[in-house]
Amino acid sequence: MLKNYILSAVRNFSKARFYSSLNILGLSLGFAAVILIVLYVQDEFGYDRHNLNHRQIYRLESHFSIGEMDDRFAIAPMPLGPAFRLEFPEVLAMARFGKINDLHIRTHDAEYYENGFYYADSTVFDIFTHEFLLGSPKNALTEVNSVVLTESLAKKYFGNENPLGKTLQTGLGHSVSVSAVIRDLPNNSHMRYEALISMVSAARGNLQDFNSFEAVNFWNIGVFTYVMLHPSAEPSAILSRFDAFYDKYMRSVGEQINASFQPMLRPLAEVHLYGKLKADLPAGNRSYLYVFMAVALFILLLAAINYVNMATARSARRAREVGIRKVAGAHRGQLMLQFITESVLMALIALVIAIALVQLFIPEFNVLSGKEISFSILKQPVFFAGITALVLVVGVLSGVYPALFLSSFKPVNVLKGSFASAASGGGSKSGRLRKVLVVFQFWIAFVLIIGTLVVGNQLQFLREKNLGFQKDNLIVLQLQDTAFRNRAQSFKEALLQHPSVEGVTNASGVPGMSGAITVMRIEVEQGWEEQAIMWTQADEHYLKVLGISLVQGRDFDPAMGTDREEAAIINEAFAKKYGWADNPLGKRIHFNFELDGSGGRVLKVIGVAKDFHVNSLHNVIEPYIIMMNTAPRYLMTVRVKENQLPEALTRLNETWNIYAAGKSLVSLPHFSYGALFTTNNNDEAVGKAESWLARMHFDKGFAGIEWRKPASGTLTHHKLASWLRLEPTMELQFSSFSGNLGRKIRKASRNGLVTVQGGKELLNDFYSVYARHMRTLGSGALPKRFFENMLAGYTDAYAGIFLVRLNGKVIGGAFNLSYRGFYENGWFATLKPYQRLYPSYLLHSEMIAHAISLGCHTYSFGRSTPGGGVHQFKQQWNTYDVPLTWLVFPVPTVHLRHQTWIRKIWKLLPYPLGNKFGNYIAKWIY
Repeated sequence: MLKNYILSAVRNFSKARFYSSLNILGLSLGFAAVILIVLYVQDEFGYDRHNLNHRQIYRLESHFSIGEMDDRFAIAPMPLGPAFRLEFPEVLAMARFGKINDLHIRTHDAEYYENGFYYADSTVFDIFTHEFLLGSPKNALTEVNSVVLTESLAKKYFGNENPLGKTLQTGLGHSVSVSAVIRDLPNNSHMRYEALISMVSAARGNLQDFNSFEAVNFWNIGVFTYVMLHPSAEPSAILSRFDAFYDKYMRSVGEQINASFQPMLRPLAEVHLYGKLKADLPAGNRSYLYVFMAVALFILLLAAINYVNMATARSARRAREVGIRKVAGAHRGQLMLQFITESVLMALIALVIAIALVQLFIPEFNVLSGKEISFSILKQPVFFAGITALVLVVGVLSGVYPALFLSSFKPVNVLKGSFASAASGGGSKSGRLRKVLVVFQFWIAFVLIIGTLVVGNQLQFLREKNLGFQKDNLIVLQLQDTAFRNRAQSFKEALLQHPSVEGVTNASGVPGMSGAITVMRIEVEQGWEEQAIMWTQADEHYLKVLGISLVQGRDFDPAMGTDREEAAIINEAFAKKYGWADNPLGKRIHFNFELDGSGGRVLKVIGVAKDFHVNSLHNVIEPYIIMMNTAPRYLMTVRVKENQLPEALTRLNETWNIYAAGKSLVSLPHFSYGALFTTNNNDEAVGKAESWLARMHFDKGFAGIEWRKPASGTLTHHKLASWLRLEPTMELQFSSFSGNLGRKIRKASRNGLVTVQGGKELLNDFYSVYARHMRTLGSGALPKRFFENMLAGYTDAYAGIFLVRLNGKVIGGAFNLSYRGFYENGWFATLKPYQRLYPSYLLHSEMIAHAISLGCHTYSFGRSTPGGGVHQFKQQWNTYDVPLTWLVFPVPTVHLRHQTWIRKIWKLLPYPLGNKFGNYIAKWIY
């Protein structure tokens, strides 16, 4: 019987191809969207659940009340974890993590700045689950200056060599030795460290003093602390006994500073979505997940309602079939089962298409969501079974009403042709129901559209919000190395000598890196009041460089000797909160005093700055103090003159390399190019291809097209490539591009990519991306020694490497050549999953800026014509045993008879389909 139902359904699909295709398309798109949303939600709710003991692991958090300040922090005091382990027997183990920002690492042949390093206790491997590839968890972090690396970081530093025992030089004033290598952490781990340095290293070998239980140490927070409880332990029972702990360790200081403290224990699995604390790691938002789930439900409803409406709207075409079946003896239950089978079969076909769509677009979805979600039916059978069950339910529910409606037709009325009254119980009810469903369908669509508009307005607000300071044309440098900081004044003076640099300031905090919070005594009518205040130390140029306005008083003045020790500038929020709005100038602030109130500095307010945001726009503007300090600080901020960023970056990199180890500081907007290859000798075909390529690139503003072939004439490989005549400045260069390209440049500049420029030290990273890129194209890669030889050095020439990174990961690179005014992109590679972020735009814009800075007049995308400067430069390649043929597939000549429709299709297709189409056309032609 089921076989007959399926055969009948297939015949009906075949007879109504357009209707069936439309229904399947709607369902498949809906299912694909739902699968992607469910994958995202599942990943978010699955954070940290890979740890075998995650139900026993809790993060120890801090709730401070000091004066009027009441704050909750994700970090805890240094001795709190060890003291908990000592005082509460339910605590089986404790581990702490101390973040190390922008750590300078030097290997035997390269230098890096890393953000994934933490100090950690040796007990971290007793609590958290890690797979050890090399070394042992028992002694991995027990020795001073030992470090555990993740697999990817070990490969980055040492390639395929065994890293155990190898040494890394750090910016911490000491070197570290690799004691173990672990598997990379899962992507849905809330703490994504790449390396762990033993906590005893931070303690300089003396953990006893480092973990001192002196009362004052419990009031300085700074480490992420985790405890593993006994399986039967209740966190509430531990917290209920905290008063005795507070009396023993903390009360003596708390009473002196008018403060209180309460710990919080948060389950590990809830940290990512339920944190929302100060000093926390990047976290998710469970409210967004509920919204996404509601959107998924709405999408399913839209797809189901669309199917119901279309099925009932076609009822007239199925009425005669129903009448004949009933006359032939079919009862209503059989007819209902037939129509439900059709619905379920259509849903299953849509599911298969949806899975294919998910597989196709999962890389783009990962780029959009910032995740690395994988989708495999074989590896995720439970997920696939759940989705299949959901689809079956949707198919059944979608088919129930059409089945009830169609099976209710009276055969006598249908066969007489009086279909209007054929439905028992009245067709008017079904008509009203269809109208209700259509209205509901439009309501869901309007809700989604309005939600999209609201989110768009919020993003527009964030982009256009006046932050209180001028954020454009600012470059923030981190002077991590102590020796470099001692030369900060000379570095600053060298930068100011360049006409593109408008100003430089040195400070301990800038907006976004807001500085420290300290308990200070504020002068009020009743005397002195202790409050926790956010503050920073800066030189006299701080307000001017950041573009912060003064509403009262004056700026710092080094000529006034008292400013260095006594002057303070507050913001408007400070003056309002403490009742100084009418007359804040001259008011006093006691800073850095002892517990008994003695010592420290008494600051006097000399000015009031207009409120500016130092934290997220989610936070209100809090009281803030700027103190004058001309000693070298951690951060140096450079303001560049309008439209002179390229010149300033060139000067900045030159000066930086004089005073510190090389590091790429910022990146420019960018754009991309694709070249076409041919392997035939048919001049007519090559000429048509050249014409086609010229028209394809006309909208992108390229200056010309060249047809290139080897000078010897013995090889049959040719290349078509574009070239640019360079303007003397980047401003003129980019103004010459078309509006379409300009929009892509602006879009690319917002995607969070950064570039690194260098030579041999970047070769390993470049070659790994280049080789992977060539495999994707189905072609071979040049041997690594070829690039090593190219970097060996030339007379009056340049060879170098650019890399583009996303969150520290290399996603693209280019190997460049320059000779006698010609600048050439010799080899180029980007990883396919990240192409939506336009890394190629970034690379090319950086290389164009570099070419202009070198004084080049031509920027080329490939081999130059015979007799040209770059060609002469490349003739030196023949001294190496590397065949210099373009690595493309030799295929028969194809004439470009259909170039007009190819061009039209390419222009109409959105990104990335247009690029994919172009790649397929190139393979077909060549």
